[in-house]
Amino acid sequence: MFDNLEPGWIWAIGGILLLFAEIIAPGFFLVFVGAAAVATGLFTLLFDLGTAPQLALFALYSVLAVMIGKRWYAEPNKMDEDV
Repeated sequence: MFDNLEPGWIWAIGGILLLFAEIIAPGFFLVFVGAAAVATGLFTLLFDLGTAPQLALFALYSVLAVMIGKRWYAEPNKMDEDV
């Protein structure tokens, strides 16, 4: 079924499925992994990477996305302080 599909599209489709899974089972984690998969797919489509670089890039993007998300959600809500 996916024999003729480029790896970049597989990454992008997998990432979109993870983003949809976040809607069904919210927990604010799948969104970061899904975004990393979509970014890996786009990068793979642009630069035609092999399997090992794709996996390394996905791992890097996942770690960065989770770190950014953790920092983003750890900030106190500034709107509550003004009230």
